[in-house]
Amino acid sequence: MVVTKLQINSKKPKFVNLTLDDENKYLIYKDVVVKFGLKKNDTISETKLADMLYQDEFYRAKDLALKYFSYRKRTEFELKQKLSTHKFNLKAVDAVMQNLKNIGLINDQEYAESFSNDTLKRKSVGKILLKQRLLQKGIHKEIVNQLIEKIYKDIDEKENALQTARKQLKKYRDSGKKYDEKHNQTRLASFLSRRGYSWEVISQVIRKLFKTQQNSE
Repeated sequence: MVVTKLQINSKKPKFVNLTLDDENKYLIYKDVVVKFGLKKNDTISETKLADMLYQDEFYRAKDLALKYFSYRKRTEFELKQKLSTHKFNLKAVDAVMQNLKNIGLINDQEYAESFSNDTLKRKSVGKILLKQRLLQKGIHKEIVNQLIEKIYKDIDEKENALQTARKQLKKYRDSGKKYDEKHNQTRLASFLSRRGYSWEVISQVIRKLFKTQQNSE
């Protein structure tokens, strides 16, 4: 096959219009043309063309990945999900993932630590919820388990749950709606469960909180 036309695309200057003598036309990254040293009237084999198109996929996928990273950091799983919607060559996507890991843009360990710290700064949550959120982001289970153990080693989860429950119970009582304390206990237990606390912690908190309330009456 012979290159009959090689021209910068006027609307997309990062791309080149490539036309072959078989009338097939391609829009490929200029960087690919430079990398392969392609010129007009060059003869290229099907193998070389396939290699060029693969490199074009790589550049397109990487360019889009960097665009997503400009919005916010993402895990490898999240980024792959985003790229999969664009139907890129899977081999090219894997190569992009490896490239981004090599330069430090993808680092699930650092992401997990940052996400956990930010989550806990915003509100008190239990082990179960934090672990669930990390796993949903596709972070490896081993990384998640080790991080959860490290974080909650220095956190009194029961005390956090108790303080959270006290604030929430006050909201229930200040809302003006008349509920009996049994109903408030049920609502509070459900609330703490959604916050990711275990039933063991929840039951201890409920007993302590309502026992304290009864003793103060």
